[in-house]
Amino acid sequence: METERSTDLAIRYPRHSPEPSDPSSGDPDAPSGKSSGLLSILRTVQRNILLVAGVSTIVASTIALKATTLTPSYTGSFRLLVEPVTTEARQAQPLTVTRTDGQVPNQDAFVLDYPTQIAILTSPKLVSQIVDRVQTKYPDFNEGALLGALKVQRAVEEGTGSPTKTIEVVYGGEDEDLVRFVLEQTAEEYLRYSLEDRKTSIGEGIALIEDQLPRTQRQVNNLRSQLQALQQRYGIIDPNTQGQQLSSRVGEITNLQLQTQRDLQEQRTLYENLQRQVALSPQEAIAASALSENPTYLAILEDLQAVESELAIETSRFTEENQRVQRLRDRQANLIAQRDRVAEQIVGSAPSSSVSGFQNSVRIGLINQLVAAANQVQILEVRSQQVAQAGSQANQQLARFPAIAAEYGELRRQLDNATRRLDALQNQQDTFSIQAAQSEVPWELVKAPGEPTEIPSDSKRLIAAGVLLGLLAGVGAALLLERWRNIYYSPTEIQEALQVPVLGVVPFYRGASQPPTIAAISYSENYDDRRAAPVAFQEAFSALYASIRFLGNAPIDSLVISSAQPGDGKTTVALNLAQTVAMMGNRVLLVDANLRSPQLHNKLDVSNLKGLSDVLTSGATVESLIQKSALSDNLFVLPSGQPTPEAVRLLASNRMQNLMHKARSSYDLVIYDTPHLAGITDASFIAPYTDGILMVVSVAKTDRSMLMQAHNELRSFGLAEMGVVVNYQNRRAKSPTSYTRTHTGQAAAQARLPNPEPEHVSK
Repeated sequence: METERSTDLAIRYPRHSPEPSDPSSGDPDAPSGKSSGLLSILRTVQRNILLVAGVSTIVASTIALKATTLTPSYTGSFRLLVEPVTTEARQAQPLTVTRTDGQVPNQDAFVLDYPTQIAILTSPKLVSQIVDRVQTKYPDFNEGALLGALKVQRAVEEGTGSPTKTIEVVYGGEDEDLVRFVLEQTAEEYLRYSLEDRKTSIGEGIALIEDQLPRTQRQVNNLRSQLQALQQRYGIIDPNTQGQQLSSRVGEITNLQLQTQRDLQEQRTLYENLQRQVALSPQEAIAASALSENPTYLAILEDLQAVESELAIETSRFTEENQRVQRLRDRQANLIAQRDRVAEQIVGSAPSSSVSGFQNSVRIGLINQLVAAANQVQILEVRSQQVAQAGSQANQQLARFPAIAAEYGELRRQLDNATRRLDALQNQQDTFSIQAAQSEVPWELVKAPGEPTEIPSDSKRLIAAGVLLGLLAGVGAALLLERWRNIYYSPTEIQEALQVPVLGVVPFYRGASQPPTIAAISYSENYDDRRAAPVAFQEAFSALYASIRFLGNAPIDSLVISSAQPGDGKTTVALNLAQTVAMMGNRVLLVDANLRSPQLHNKLDVSNLKGLSDVLTSGATVESLIQKSALSDNLFVLPSGQPTPEAVRLLASNRMQNLMHKARSSYDLVIYDTPHLAGITDASFIAPYTDGILMVVSVAKTDRSMLMQAHNELRSFGLAEMGVVVNYQNRRAKSPTSYTRTHTGQAAAQARLPNPEPEHVSK
């Protein structure tokens, strides 16, 4: 029943869901994402202009000071010819005669490996020798100073960019004499290396290869012999192909064996059936078949059958003592004896009664089938034995083949590896032979180290870069400071972050936390805009009510006022808004729904002994606990009552929903002051039965993260956010007068009701 009542209330009093502002809508005044981000940065810089200026000045001054102290640097270079230039020089090399029969070899055969050669020139060994040379004049010189400024590269032709056969060495530094001396010593060391070290290292390489080459050749020959012996022993040519063939053969033998077993089983079944039908063994069947084909035997059987027929007739007429019956008995005995003698002559032994009896054509046919089936069974049994023997041999070969194939594969792999090593050694031997031939002629210094060239310092460009870098550092410091503070500084930032309308801006007022008074403040009173005088404070709530009044098509008759965190001024906003609306002639009920830590009774100086908690727990009537405020005849207050730990359960009850329904029908506007949303869900149970939640955000105080968390939770719960009230509790915040006037005018311009005057509806 309680669930049905809750559903009924939800249907009868749906929430007003004001649509959040969409930055991609057609509003020409709405800033785009990029422009909004740029404006946010500009506002950050404006707020922290002193920090930006200070950091920028320090960075720019440091770089400028560094630029003024820069000294000019010097650079010099030389070039070495490291390859033969002409075809004649190539023909003079020993390898030309030994490898190409006197013909000019391919040009690529003698191309120098420049990356490797450059790596050798900058290796620790050569660098150390150059440093030793330089230290004879400059003792403090070290390898780091050389490698940090030494550049060795293949030279290219100017204009075309084509690579040449020369290596260019460049070195620079601040000491002109040191640069010149380093280049001279480097050139001498490289020339010495071209004739001595290269020849020595190449000779060592050739000796090493000549030592390894015979062993590798013997290993290749040995592996080839082992592989050939394995192939001959097992008749292997290609293990993969032969393995497939052997596997196919085993499959065929298996299929043949299965077919033979099926045929044998069929013949055995046929034989057993025929044997039961004729009741003869195979030998008896053969004898019966032979007797049935002998004419003499058949004639005797016919005579015997005739005598037995006649005897049967006579014995039915006469007794055994009758002479005619006795003569027939004697003749029958003679025919049986004669039959047995003939049968013995035909089959070699006296046949049984079943064999010697008369065989008709049907039994003869069955006897022939029995004999054929017996013969076929013997044939299939022999075939089955032969197939089984062949299958056993094939399976043995197949079981042994993986080991043979593995041995073959391992020998093949070792042979391939050894062959590759042999080829590599032979190729390296050829390469060393080429290098040995080239090393017979030292490199040529085609460009000697000359006077180093001065490189002036670019101080102006460095200063300009310092200014730009200082500006970026200042802006970055300002952004980091803003991120660390994690607060909002203006209503514009709040609206851009939440994407909900800012319905009102409450200026800073020193007496805002004190209870309002009945005495009206003269609008002609002079006040200072920068300090947000009381008149501006009161006008802010009038503008807030106008924004709420013209927010949607339907009038707003109930709302929840809350905040993301404690101390944002939500109770002050709720009280002053209620007083402002009441002074306009509307009946207003201000409900203190903060059952945890109520504050309204202190500001209004009313009793809090009993209140909302008593209505929800003890069943007290609402009318008996509503108190009339001294601030206005139209302002009524329902205090919270004594604090209770069961606030969530009470606010989510059906009794609370019925109370809210009754309040809406009795007052022009009902305002619920609820606890903050930081870890407390009290407002979430009240908001669905009102027109929405009005969030109070304090500039320069409310934590950005907590506000966004509360905003996202409201959206995830499907609760409507009417808008935001920006509260300037911090006196250091910028005066919002211009923003208040502009946005109040926009709220009025967006009104959708035909009559801009507020309606006073009695409920």
